[in-house]
Amino acid sequence: MTERSDLLVSIVETIADYREADLDPPSTEHVDRWIRQFDEDVQVPVLREMDHVLKQTYFSRSETSRFLERVFKTKKLVGDDPCAFFGGVCFLDIQGGGASQQEMLELFNQLLRNNCGLELSDCGDDPHAFVYMDDAIFTGNRVRRDLEEWIANEAPANANVHVVVIATHEGSYYHRNKVYEAAKAA
Repeated sequence: MTERSDLLVSIVETIADYREADLDPPSTEHVDRWIRQFDEDVQVPVLREMDHVLKQTYFSRSETSRFLERVFKTKKLVGDDPCAFFGGVCFLDIQGGGASQQEMLELFNQLLRNNCGLELSDCGDDPHAFVYMDDAIFTGNRVRRDLEEWIANEAPANANVHVVVIATHEGSYYHRNKVYEAAKAA
C-alpha cells in the first residue's frame, strides 16, 4: 500500500462511528473524494495532518460513553444517588446547530436506561437542575447563543444549569461570562 492509501484507511478507521445513527459509515472513497479538492502535491501532507489531528481530537462513541459514565458517577455533581439526581434534571435539547448535542443525549439516555430504568423523557418534570450537554466548547459562541435564547424565552426565574462537555478551550470563558450576564439580567 502507498502512504496515501494507508492514511485513507487510518482516517476511516478513526472516524468509523461518526454519526453512525444518521449517516452511512465513512469510506476511503469518501475521504479520497474530499482530499481531491486540494492540489495533488499537498494531498498527502494534508492527509497526514488530518490523520494526526483526528487521532488526537476525535471523540469516538465508546470514549464519549466512558466520559458520560464518569459524569453519571461524579459525586460532586450527583451526590450519593445518581438516579435520584438525574431523575430530577431537565436535559436541554436546544442546540441551534450541529448534531453533537442530540448524540450526547442519546448516549446518556442509554446510560440512564441501563442504570436507572429511566428515559430522558421521564426526567425533570419538576426540575431541580438543567443540563446542557455538548461534545466541546471552543469559542463558546454556540452554547452562549443557545443558553441566552433559552434564558430569555423558556427558563424559569431560578434555574441551576450544568454545562457538561468533554473538552473546552480557554477562549470560551468570555462567552461563559456573557451567559452569566444574560442570566442576571433576566
